[in-house]
Amino acid sequence: EPPAGAVVITCDDGYRSNYELAFPFLKRFNVPATIFLVTSFIDGKKYLWTDRVEYAVSKAKPGVFKWRMDQGIDNEFSLEVITHDRDSRITSEKKIRGKLKAVPQELRLELVAQLENTLGNKLSEDRNSSDIYQPLEWEDINDMLKSELISFGSHSHTHPILTRCRPEDLKTELALSKNIIERKTGFKCPFFCYPNGQCGDFDERTRKMLQDAGYACGLTTVVGGNDKDSDIFELKRIGVPYDGDRIDFIMNFCGATQSLSNIKQYLLQLFYGGRT
Repeated sequence: EPPAGAVVITCDDGYRSNYELAFPFLKRFNVPATIFLVTSFIDGKKYLWTDRVEYAVSKAKPGVFKWRMDQGIDNEFSLEVITHDRDSRITSEKKIRGKLKAVPQELRLELVAQLENTLGNKLSEDRNSSDIYQPLEWEDINDMLKSELISFGSHSHTHPILTRCRPEDLKTELALSKNIIERKTGFKCPFFCYPNGQCGDFDERTRKMLQDAGYACGLTTVVGGNDKDSDIFELKRIGVPYDGDRIDFIMNFCGATQSLSNIKQYLLQLFYGGRT
């Protein structure tokens, strides 16, 4: 059982910045961490669909694009992609990602390809794309393993929303990623992190399949801490974004931001019944 107040550092996806930026600091201060790998990203150099969306929108010429996502008569809708300035691009990207997270897995990559064609930009065709999109190499991974500070877990094979996968696809996502990591590193892979990881992205079916595949735990992106009574297959985490504001970063890192949010919600419930 970990000591009270213990912190576990985790990183998702497997970007090369984990090795070039994070790893030197972790070594310097002798801090362990776990990195969750999307194995098609690492092993096959297939860019994450979220990065493909971000790239397509960020590189689009200024304007308004009509993007029609046709999934059949009952699920047909269109979306305006506005790229006049940075703020409008960010807003459009968030809307697109939200829509794509809700569609069946087997349609998502097809729809991403349609978006790339509509906007005229494909990350896979840019030989000079930013380093922020690049994956770890297995050589990097094995170098980190030698330090005995870094361990690796699975973040699935292609980063789907697991609850939207067909049973046979879900089984493959869990087993294939685990097998690749174990074969490439020579170490067991008992840890799993749910893609997206919010409520609705995991359920009893995914839990059973994780257990059947040999995983010992499952990490979410639901905000919060854990204790000895926490569900080992629904472990919570606290995201620590950094946008240049050190005070904000420290407050997020130590959990102060979440604590203040919890207090606010408690007071709202107490005095207003949750109404704002």
